[in-house]
Amino acid sequence: MSWTKSKDRVETVGLVGCGRMGLCMVEALIKGRFTVVAFDTYPEAVRRAVSRGAEAAADPEDLARKADVVLMSLPGPLQLEEVLFSGNGIIHGLGKGKVVVDTSTVDPNTTRENARRLEEATGSAYLDCPVLGRPSAVGKWMLPTGGNREALEWAKPALLTFAANAIPVGGHGAGNALKLLNQMMFSCINAISSE
Repeated sequence: MSWTKSKDRVETVGLVGCGRMGLCMVEALIKGRFTVVAFDTYPEAVRRAVSRGAEAAADPEDLARKADVVLMSLPGPLQLEEVLFSGNGIIHGLGKGKVVVDTSTVDPNTTRENARRLEEATGSAYLDCPVLGRPSAVGKWMLPTGGNREALEWAKPALLTFAANAIPVGGHGAGNALKLLNQMMFSCINAISSE
């Protein structure tokens, strides 16, 4: 299924996961003059996002209905499954022409399966877009991205509020594969340096 943008420009960005990295994204998006809708299972995390200027969503489905682009910043595959496909998950609030951007670090197979299920059911685009960078380097982050290039270009103005660039690196899962290789490389360098 081919992706077609829902409108000329992104106006509202939803963010699921308002932890350390997510809150950096909220602040940058607000500063970039996007309307931000936020959700987290921890009420205090949502309160922090709202104090920065975001609107609170009732659940992931509500967030997806309101947003043009849905960002996810979550700990792992189990949390993604819950947020995307549960009874009040993102999948139920999406429509054709929206873009879901997963900035979590997960395995490529999880990404490919999530993308397949979501794109077939909704007509939205799914991008794996893990962050290369620490919270303190927000604004300088690099986002290797797997998935539809047109969808990435449409979502890019929002992504570039908190990243230096978002670069297409292949199909679904390619962004996560590059991130995991990057992590492995740094682990090797650190181990060699400690020796």
